[in-house]
Amino acid sequence: MDLNSRYKLCERDVAEREVSGSTLLVPVKEAAGIFELNEMSSRIWQEIKQHTVLQNACDVLVAEIEAADDDSSIEQAADGDEAYSRAAFQEDVLLIASKLQEIGAIEVVQD
Repeated sequence: MDLNSRYKLCERDVAEREVSGSTLLVPVKEAAGIFELNEMSSRIWQEIKQHTVLQNACDVLVAEIEAADDDSSIEQAADGDEAYSRAAFQEDVLLIASKLQEIGAIEVVQD
């Protein structure tokens, strides 16, 4: 999976509940446990649900936290003043998307 990967949601395969700023995801098909997404991961999940390409979701999120166009540092919205590079943020989006794929919440679609 990379930022240009196309994906689809598998919402019937995962139960979702928001609790105190976190999101709990429970895979329905397997007894894989409960996955808790913190506030930032929850925001990434919400944006992933609105798009079909990770790069589009990432672009919206980066714009939300006022990233510089030249890949300089951006501030991580959920944790206050911790500086992040755009590349590090994209890696986090990919990591979360990979975990979502692993638990069956999203599925990569072949073009």
